[in-house]
Amino acid sequence: MSVLKSKRGESAVQFLETARELEIYTIKQCAKFPKRFMFLITNDIVSLAKSVYNDVKSANSIYPTNSAEVQFKHKLHYNRKL
Repeated sequence: MSVLKSKRGESAVQFLETARELEIYTIKQCAKFPKRFMFLITNDIVSLAKSVYNDVKSANSIYPTNSAEVQFKHKLHYNRKL
């Protein structure tokens, strides 16, 4: 939804907090799995959840000042390797 520039205000960075909550939730759920699945399934799931949070955090810390930095931030957001 568009808001007039004069009526814009600062908003919370909710996506960063949501990524952190998802990481914590994933770790808690994977801890409930039987130990025999630890190396087959849960380690990969937990590492992916951690990488999502780290990528979101690192992409949020980039403040682009030119077009190259805009492309780099865009690449971090949308071209993640899974």
